[in-house]
Amino acid sequence: MKLYLYLNKETHVETWINGGGPVTLSLASNYWNKDRNGIYTPDENLQIESKGDPLYIPGVFEFGNNVTIHAENNKIFYNGMINHNIYHYQKFEDALIICFSTNFHQKAALKFKKMFCVEIIDYVKLFNSLNEQIGLIGKDGFCQYTKGLNRNHFLKSIEDKWQKEYRIIWVGLSEKVDVFIPKGIAIDRTRDLNIKTSLY
Repeated sequence: MKLYLYLNKETHVETWINGGGPVTLSLASNYWNKDRNGIYTPDENLQIESKGDPLYIPGVFEFGNNVTIHAENNKIFYNGMINHNIYHYQKFEDALIICFSTNFHQKAALKFKKMFCVEIIDYVKLFNSLNEQIGLIGKDGFCQYTKGLNRNHFLKSIEDKWQKEYRIIWVGLSEKVDVFIPKGIAIDRTRDLNIKTSLY
């Protein structure tokens, strides 16, 4: 498993290669935006489980946070559509998060709007160090991408598939956390991206 972390500054690369910090881990809500743009998406924090007939109708059924709808043997009629046997659960859940990518390519860097990149070469050491500093065991895994309505921290819109994310989340935290990066867990891959000009 090869993981890459795209970064904004050369000094950030030095920290990830040589160790040190502090490095600030942000909440998932920091990456929420109503419009998709680089690292920002409208999917962050949404936890949606929807079963049965489709219930989401733009402009009619647009749900806020912490909503549960369950209907059996009932029918909702809308513009000739019949909805029944519906289960829809939705909530907003924040979490501390760090995101990597398995996509190593100049095009990915440009879409992330970041000019620098490191490759994680000792993920286990990094994972264990972060857990110890944060005081919780994070949940990690690859993101999956869907055309459907369901969402969670590891299930996002198909529109974000280009990110090819692998992420660690720590649920239950409500503030950003500063951590220190252990030495020897990453190498610089910026030159291999062959980015010649500034992105800004």
